[in-house]
Amino acid sequence: MEVLEIEPVKNKKIFLYIIEKEDYKISHVKAKIFEGFLKNYKFDFATIDLLYKSLKQLNNSPIAKFLEDFSIEFIGIDIPEYAKGYLLGEISDKKEQIKELELEYESLSNDPSGKESFKGQNLKSWIDLLKEEVNDKEQYIKLKVKPQWIVKKILDRARTYKKNSLIILHFSPEELVPELQKLFQELKINVIINDFSTGVSDRTFDAKNKVIISNQIIK
Repeated sequence: MEVLEIEPVKNKKIFLYIIEKEDYKISHVKAKIFEGFLKNYKFDFATIDLLYKSLKQLNNSPIAKFLEDFSIEFIGIDIPEYAKGYLLGEISDKKEQIKELELEYESLSNDPSGKESFKGQNLKSWIDLLKEEVNDKEQYIKLKVKPQWIVKKILDRARTYKKNSLIILHFSPEELVPELQKLFQELKINVIINDFSTGVSDRTFDAKNKVIISNQIIK
């Protein structure tokens, strides 16, 4: 069972390209851009956010096909199931509690003043509070905990390579990119971000947190 510990990769220079991608599909226009991109760089391996999908769905996707065509090794990564189950356990309990309270609250509708009564208002406030706690916890897991697991798994993979310099490609939902960028920069890893919008240059962030307009322009 893995423990969530992020340790720097020693004696390796790592360049990480992050492609903002919300699914495994690639339009005809972006396919051409992506093809040109893969021809220009020699990636050692790629990682793909599983997006809460199965490995089978990933392996049958257009992204997987592209990477296979260019002989780029890739793996799907996410929070491990055992860790996810532990994290979601508290949320599941609160959701069950919310259902029970909502049933009780709705039962007050039989009384014209029920929902407006002191009991009704207290129930409504309690339900709203629990829903807010559930939402905060879900957002924390998605936007803070998951990026840490992503970083750990990418670095663990990088350690298996004997090369002193690695170029890595990672596909990620846009909402996770800021936290991933921050975590990698703390480890002094250069991050290059691209969403493959036509005519938009890469946004490159160095280990000193400075933005560099690179000459790697996708057109």
